[in-house]
Amino acid sequence: MKRKDNRTVTIYAATENCQQIAINVLLSELEEAYNLAKKSNHKEIYIQYGESDIKLSLTQTRRIIVSTKKQYNSEKLIPKTLKKYLTLDLSAVCGKIVGRDQEIDRVWTYLTSQRKSNAILIGERGVGKTTIATEIMRQINLGECPKQFRNYYFVTLNTIALLDLAEKGGFTYSIILQQLYNFIEENKEKVIFYIDNLLDVKCDLGMLKKLFRKCLFEYNIKFVASINNEDFEDYFEIDTEIMKYLNNIWIEEPEIEEIYPMIKSKIDILEVKYGVTISKKMVNFAISTANYHADFSRANPEKTIDAINFALADAQRKGQKEITKQNFFSYYQINFKEVSKMPLERETEVAYHEIGHCLVGMLSPNIKCDKIDNVSILPSDFWGGVTVHHYNLMEYQLSSVEYFTDYIAYLLGGRVGEMCYTNTFSAGAESDLLKANDIAEQAVLSLGLAGVEGEDNKTYIAMGYVKDYLLTDEIKIKINKEIAKLIEEGFKRAKKIIEDNKELFEELVQRILEDKILVTEELDEICQKYIKDSNNS
Repeated sequence: MKRKDNRTVTIYAATENCQQIAINVLLSELEEAYNLAKKSNHKEIYIQYGESDIKLSLTQTRRIIVSTKKQYNSEKLIPKTLKKYLTLDLSAVCGKIVGRDQEIDRVWTYLTSQRKSNAILIGERGVGKTTIATEIMRQINLGECPKQFRNYYFVTLNTIALLDLAEKGGFTYSIILQQLYNFIEENKEKVIFYIDNLLDVKCDLGMLKKLFRKCLFEYNIKFVASINNEDFEDYFEIDTEIMKYLNNIWIEEPEIEEIYPMIKSKIDILEVKYGVTISKKMVNFAISTANYHADFSRANPEKTIDAINFALADAQRKGQKEITKQNFFSYYQINFKEVSKMPLERETEVAYHEIGHCLVGMLSPNIKCDKIDNVSILPSDFWGGVTVHHYNLMEYQLSSVEYFTDYIAYLLGGRVGEMCYTNTFSAGAESDLLKANDIAEQAVLSLGLAGVEGEDNKTYIAMGYVKDYLLTDEIKIKINKEIAKLIEEGFKRAKKIIEDNKELFEELVQRILEDKILVTEELDEICQKYIKDSNNS
């Protein structure tokens, strides 16, 4: 009789009532259920958990079985003396990474190459370099990689541990490096190595650097490495000898619309770990707000995950079953002392100002490429309120006079909004006016003096510098008139948009006073209601 396999595998899944759980299942029972379902032409298997059943597709089940068997079969791959310096992760719980197909295809192409079999992922912190490497690992573990790599293992080189050992020096370091030499040479046909920070190989000027050069020049080892832009430019681009052997893949920050599918699988795992759920609406809230309110950067998958992780922990601590906006607020750069002492009149003034920006930005037809991400009336050490937008390359528009006029209208929308409440301008709108004047000046000097005969095809800016020698007193007067005309036209557009949409404007003000932050999804939802009402009337 065949002996029962008592090895276990951890499965992250959801029960029929959508409860997120992690359970251990015998590998033999999982394989038996899979074979039975396949023979019966069933598309799913069910695993009993208390009074509930967990449903897994046959594809999911096969992946888990393949990955787990590979993990057990690989236990003797790495010698005990090197386990501190080489890590073999055969986890199958992470989902497929979506949104980086082009970069991942390039990695596989480079690894397939018979020379220069490496891929260097270059980008700022948090853009997804490690995530791409994790997807390569996942595809190898589950046999979804190119067929020539299905028997390979993805091994991480722990350079930090090696550098710690190097600092101590002595005979042990030499022995470990020699064992690494031997391991690499013996396994170069079945291992892809990963170096999380390529700069580490430059930090040790001795044997580790020598090992790296040997892997490049002699062994042609298949490896993937990541490094940030600045370190790559400072330490590698100047090394012409090494650069000849490296394949560079520049990883850009994704568009904000691309982040959700990139982080979905990580969110699923975090929900299970904390026992708290997060709706897609709240995920979109995190995507729209975390990257700016946390540290003033653009859309960034890692920073979004950091914010969601904090919110889940905060919700768990408070005994919540689901995340709300409030769980994110203490993670963001909000001046709560100022919030507590802010009078309602001041808060309302900020609301009218920011909604003025927001509404004009959303309803200006010539700046569709500038997408409103969120609008907030929560103060920080840097602003009293803020309207955040990003430039969407998918809707690229030429910088015409109409574009600049609408953009100036957006900048002056805050001033117009305040007038609806205070009937005057505050000092807080001063920076908007400065920006609007800068934009108008740039438009006039770059695009030509629109409407002025003989001057409409001239530009007075070259390489970012104003050509002062061309600016006679007469031309300066014309430029000032054109700048004033653009500012006036922008102001009129902003005023008309707000006056024509007064009910929508007032509802947005009331909503932001209640919610403190509104994101694209919520803004669109409110706007659509008024668009439908106007169509029906």
